[in-house]
Amino acid sequence: SPDQRTTIAFVVAMSLVGWREIAEVTARVVENVRIQPYSEAAKALGSNGFTYLRRHVLPHLRPALASELPFQASSVLVLLGELGFLQVYLGGRAVTFFIDPTNSPNPLAAAFRLAPSPELGPMLADARTYVLKGRWLPVMMPALTLALLALAFEMLGLALRFRDGSRRY
Repeated sequence: SPDQRTTIAFVVAMSLVGWREIAEVTARVVENVRIQPYSEAAKALGSNGFTYLRRHVLPHLRPALASELPFQASSVLVLLGELGFLQVYLGGRAVTFFIDPTNSPNPLAAAFRLAPSPELGPMLADARTYVLKGRWLPVMMPALTLALLALAFEMLGLALRFRDGSRRY
């Protein structure tokens, strides 16, 4: 069904695109922990493997990844808006209907159509007809909502970064 295909496509796209920033933050934090004197002392005292990771790396990694999470949410929100504008919908409900066999070469052909859903991407896609007619308000409202939500996530991420006092992440 279209729901499964688009969900699988979204998961694959996000795994190919969204991992780089998380990997960079993780690498920076782990490298920063490795060069600290307490980390070297823990290794000298025999802490290694999972114990070292749990006691010394994860307490520093959690805040860094928590401050990265709003940025990833903003990216996903904008990506969903872009995919919706291109009429690749992730949500909604697919309704199956059957095509008349007299007009189709197959004896019974099935097709899918998405039921209307209040998502910003499909709203932007539906607003294309309004642009051609010169009516901008139906286009501006979903676009502005999408932009403000993405900005809110970005501001939350910056606030979390500055609260932790580390501006390098």
